Amino acid sequence: MLRCGDAAGYRPLRMLPSTVTALNSVSPPEMSPHMIDLYYWPTPNGHKITLLLEELVEAGHALEYAIKPVNIGAGDQFKPDFLAISPNNKMPAIVDHA
Repeated sequence: MLRCGDAAGYRPLRMLPSTVTALNSVSPPEMSPHMIDLYYWPTPNGHKITLLLEELVEAGHALEYAIKPVNIGAGDQFKPDFLAISPNNKMPAIVDHA
């Protein structure tokens, strides 16, 4: 389970079932059933986005999202599938389907 840090420690991220997939099995953006796809790895910048999404839930403005892990240690950010989303291979990346 992916976890998100906050001031009190760590808490599980709220995710819809089956939202975490490997990069090589990512469906094309137009096929996603979620409003937002977050291409993420647990880095400080990645945590900022997940914290925002969780704060929106608590504020009553929840956005449906899916976390798509991109393993930067294995170089997944250089794969053609990810470069189509973020041509400069920067993380995190968001695809908005709204």
